[in-house]
Amino acid sequence: MSKAGFDGILSERELVHLAEHALRLGQWDRAEILAKDAAELYPRGDFSYLYGAVCAHQKEFSLAIKWLGDALERGTGFRHAAAFQLGLIHITSGDIAASEAVWSELNDLSEDHYYRLFAAGMSELVMNNFAEAKALISQGVIENTEFESINDDMKFVLEQLSEVGG
Repeated sequence: MSKAGFDGILSERELVHLAEHALRLGQWDRAEILAKDAAELYPRGDFSYLYGAVCAHQKEFSLAIKWLGDALERGTGFRHAAAFQLGLIHITSGDIAASEAVWSELNDLSEDHYYRLFAAGMSELVMNNFAEAKALISQGVIENTEFESINDDMKFVLEQLSEVGG
């Protein structure tokens, strides 16, 4: 039986709806349980992405890597989001080669797409090219009108860059 106890009781649509509702309410622990159940009971890329994204937010990076990678393998409508998040986890843990490999999934986006700008900026950051990193990430924040939570994360990076003189 699943941790939430919903196997066979709720459809995949209902389970994901409850997980998304919990996210909107900021109930991350509840959302994590529901998203995990959705990903395990109904193995689809979109559900793997949802669970992986929740794990990333909860700083459960090994689980996030597993499930975001699963989302990319299975295919998901959130392919670019999954690739960006997975690459970000890799680069912040020092695995630059893995981040570059995952971020190659973003190459079909326009060069001014916020995911590409953020990825390029983070790549510049780890190379200590602070001015370039700041310019790219700043442009990404301007271009991103969809996901304020990503902008919040990138604004935090910009604040840190300002503190080191970037």
